[in-house]
Amino acid sequence: DKTKRDHFLSLLRSFHVAMLVTVTPENQFRSRPMVLASFEDNGNLWFISHADTPKVDEVSKDSRTVVNFMQGQRYLTISGHSRVLRDKSKIEQLWDEKWRPWFPGGKEDPDLCLILVISEDAEYWDNTGFKGIKYVIGAVSAYLKGKTVEEEVRHDATRHAKLDVQN
Repeated sequence: DKTKRDHFLSLLRSFHVAMLVTVTPENQFRSRPMVLASFEDNGNLWFISHADTPKVDEVSKDSRTVVNFMQGQRYLTISGHSRVLRDKSKIEQLWDEKWRPWFPGGKEDPDLCLILVISEDAEYWDNTGFKGIKYVIGAVSAYLKGKTVEEEVRHDATRHAKLDVQN
């Protein structure tokens, strides 16, 4: 649905840092903050990393990935699969000089790589502005009536939705 996809992309534009979740060799989840280098209109996400890190090893062995974003009253989670790439021209294209403290060798550092998250499914919650006020009123009403919030708050695709990102 176009409304969901447009709102998904609008939310994605508002985030700069994510929690990248990978699967360890022991089949445990591991999460770490990562700066979002870029994203595509199809929902695919780009991150820059050192190649010699546990996250790169984890993605190489089990590509299942979850990326979580949160800022104020906006939440977005994306699940998919990741690939590690050593594409120097893409690194050049994405490079931002403010990343130098983490990558002192800059974009020429031979240890740099990209993590491409191929997004499959996403879910978002956006309680900003009037949507948030309506949600709080609905929560209070639900409490007073002994109902759930879902029973009291009318569904709004700009507040909460699930979507298949690739379709």
